[in-house]
Amino acid sequence: MLSKKSSIVKFFLIPFFLGSVWAPRVLLCDQIPCDISASVALLINAETGKVLFSRNAEAPLYPASTTKVATALYALHKKSSSIGEIVTVSHDCVSAVPINVRRSSGKHPSYRLEFGGTLMGLKVGEQVDLKTLLYGLMLPSGNDAANVIAEAVSGSVSQFMVDLNNYLKEIGCENTHFKNPHGLPDVEHVTTAKDLARMGQVAMKNPFFKQIVSSSKYLKAETNKQPEVILSQHNAIVKPASKYYYPHATGIKTGYTIQAGHTLVASAEKGDRSLIAVICHKESSEMRFRNTIQLFEAAFKEPKKTRTLFSGIHDTFSKKIEGAKEVLKAGLAEDVKVSFYPSEQPKYYSQIRWKSHDLPIEAGSFVGEVLVFDDRDILQETSSLFAVKKIEPTLSYQVEKITKQGRDFLQKHRSYLAYLMAFGLLGCAVWKVARKKKNA
Repeated sequence: MLSKKSSIVKFFLIPFFLGSVWAPRVLLCDQIPCDISASVALLINAETGKVLFSRNAEAPLYPASTTKVATALYALHKKSSSIGEIVTVSHDCVSAVPINVRRSSGKHPSYRLEFGGTLMGLKVGEQVDLKTLLYGLMLPSGNDAANVIAEAVSGSVSQFMVDLNNYLKEIGCENTHFKNPHGLPDVEHVTTAKDLARMGQVAMKNPFFKQIVSSSKYLKAETNKQPEVILSQHNAIVKPASKYYYPHATGIKTGYTIQAGHTLVASAEKGDRSLIAVICHKESSEMRFRNTIQLFEAAFKEPKKTRTLFSGIHDTFSKKIEGAKEVLKAGLAEDVKVSFYPSEQPKYYSQIRWKSHDLPIEAGSFVGEVLVFDDRDILQETSSLFAVKKIEPTLSYQVEKITKQGRDFLQKHRSYLAYLMAFGLLGCAVWKVARKKKNA
């Protein structure tokens, strides 16, 4: 192991070995080739946020019910420790008006429900726990559940929207402004595919959110107003009975309005890859699922590449050692390599962590390590460094070392030496006294 006194040298590198010469280069990731018809599409690595495929990802769009990803995310952010809390449904949260009245009169808030919209089926005065409301929000896409959750979290739906928009800015959704918690049409209710992907990325880190959106159904228990009922999932890619079922899918949410078209935020996992996709397909509900699966499959089939960062044969690392006759040269026992997907090739940097040295240094002895990190500062590879040949100390270093050892010995054993000297002096004194007596 390396001591705490080990020195560290940090330097940046590129993942291409060019003989014995290293030179900085800008590396561009190739977008995954995928022939899809959606007007808006984005595919990212859910762990790193790296973009694998992008089409109009920063163009403003109406999200429809994919808004509910943000509503659930913020509700869990505020209430994760109290999802068993019982909520009473207010009249304001479930009140509905005709579509033309809500959209044209200006007399109703943006969160007012419309006749014909998707509902969980809540009744005024019904008492439901927050956990069930979240299932009702994400599976059957309950607009009523969105309003009830918003009121429960922030005291009112209007205040919830202020809080939600502030939170979305905090997590990096810079081009999003939501007017309501469910996604019913409002000209000022806008986001981007990039921001929706970010919402999905953050949300899927919450285990309970992930559990909800991967479920095909949920039993809503009997309440004070209604008997038990099964809530069914709208997202076809996570429903085993659907023709668009995708076995690697783990969520997340569909959406549709005439203004927005057919939207989908989706997630999938396979092997070492977790993905988030966002699709907006104006014309076809089916094509949003097909396009999403196409993106996922293109990513999961992408082969990894391996690149050599340092050569065990050609690369050596040097360090000047105080008191040494020559510079220490160290080599690797084997090549240092990294593997990555071409569509999300990271940048790498390395640190050389030298071990503290005592001279002489024998050939082949361990003298340090090369550590390779990616652009998220995550350690990718570690490789030991060994001395290429023996490093001898200079004469002056040896003299100084012996002198220092003597001083250290005296310092360490000064009490013992003092006692020994005192005992010797006492012995001499006794011997002199005895001799005088004998001579007398």
